[in-house]
Amino acid sequence: MLVTLLVLLAALYGFLAFLTQIVHLWRKRRHPQLPMMYILLMKDASESVEGIIRQIIRRSDTLKSEPTIVIMDFQSHDDTSAIVQLLQSHWSEVYYHPVQSEDDFLQILRDYYLSSHHVAWLFDLRTPSARQLSLQTISMIPMMQ
Repeated sequence: MLVTLLVLLAALYGFLAFLTQIVHLWRKRRHPQLPMMYILLMKDASESVEGIIRQIIRRSDTLKSEPTIVIMDFQSHDDTSAIVQLLQSHWSEVYYHPVQSEDDFLQILRDYYLSSHHVAWLFDLRTPSARQLSLQTISMIPMMQ
């Protein structure tokens, strides 16, 4: 008797989980999510760039989408570019642009990224305090969408 009840409860739970997935897929097809793009403005961020990129990818995995990560490097004097180029070999959607000025940044943004159909998040990570604050914000992004 108890075994039969447990089997029925497990079957009911499985059926409800199946229905939940069907409703989720149906809603997702009716309202597809736009791809996410993260634009990171950096300068001398070699100690944190890898952690930030990995956190973005980890959080985006919960959304089941591969994010586009654009790194605009404002004349770094450290290993930021080498670290980003190493990460590019692991993730195809990581793009690196060395930038000389705000005008260069705006030109690259206009030419390559503003015309794409993405939900864009811009993070100015050129100071250490901004990098710490942005790590906290990035961890909340999937809940904000």
